[in-house]
Amino acid sequence: MILPLPAFGSIQYFAQLTQAKEPIQFAINETVDRRNKRNRYKTVDNNGTKLNSIPIYKPRDRKYLSQAIIANEEDWQRDHWRNLVTSYNNSPFFEFYDYKFQELFTKEFTNLLEFNKATLEIAMSVLRIKVDYRFMDETLEPIALLETKKYKEYQQVFSPKLSFQENSSILDLIFNLGPDSKSYLETLAFSSE
Repeated sequence: MILPLPAFGSIQYFAQLTQAKEPIQFAINETVDRRNKRNRYKTVDNNGTKLNSIPIYKPRDRKYLSQAIIANEEDWQRDHWRNLVTSYNNSPFFEFYDYKFQELFTKEFTNLLEFNKATLEIAMSVLRIKVDYRFMDETLEPIALLETKKYKEYQQVFSPKLSFQENSSILDLIFNLGPDSKSYLETLAFSSE
């Protein structure tokens, strides 16, 4: 199975990864364009879903993930970390996992591929996903994920105020469900099944 390599993959993405029955190949030379930006991830705050974007140098379209250079003169890491703290500080498991992700927002990354690999490896470690994988160098067009049939609702930080915000980044699931995150991912069904 070939999967893309996004920054903090979505719940849908990690459900596919968790349920994989064959070794995974992560595409590091996938063509990145406006439709499938691999530098964006969704979190949930008091206004609903928030799209976080890692700044990359232009041209932003039609380049390979391995060629996407992060614009580090923008203080995006500080802003993203503050957003995570504001959004998830009151979640049940933030204090148990925050330190695992905080390094991603203090260490400088040169390109998007490095950052995305780091987010994947930390999330897989936290979720205790054990799957054979490798990074493939072949050039690929954008890769689509399987569609998830329905997301089971779980308690989110802003649930009393907002309706359930489905398929945000894996961070939302980890900080809200903690050790039950992997079980949740294993129960999701896909439209092609």
